[in-house]
Amino acid sequence: MKKIVHLYWQEACATGVPDMALALNLYLPVAVIEEGVREPERQAFDTAGGVYDAAYLLRGFPERALSIWLIREDISYPGHDFLFGAASRNAAVVSAFRTGFGENLHKEACHELGHLLGLAHCENPCFMRASPNLKRLEAKPLSLCPECYSRLEKSST
Repeated sequence: MKKIVHLYWQEACATGVPDMALALNLYLPVAVIEEGVREPERQAFDTAGGVYDAAYLLRGFPERALSIWLIREDISYPGHDFLFGAASRNAAVVSAFRTGFGENLHKEACHELGHLLGLAHCENPCFMRASPNLKRLEAKPLSLCPECYSRLEKSST
């Protein structure tokens, strides 16, 4: 059974929403509902680092639903300065700041949503492989390896 995922976006990312929804629907067992524009709160901006605090951004999403938020701003997470995305409990935020729009952003969104669906990092060629830099993100495929696919299939039955 497909899980419902609520997709939000920053206005500056609106043109990338249809492709993002399509990628999430294609590569994960989810049904995406496009919810609408959600702008980052000014309080989430870390003036010292010049980035938005992803942990702060992820507050306030309904706990009973899976949500993913596409933003253009650079993000950090406590203990991690270089990020493409972050997930916590039931919500994820994905930043186009370092990836641009397109396949790399889709890989990262699928990766973060994979975490929300219960997948851990993987060492196989898979979008669940950790991406500590842009080169590693570009190198991984926009697909799940057979092991991750099997784990996801088992968890959704």
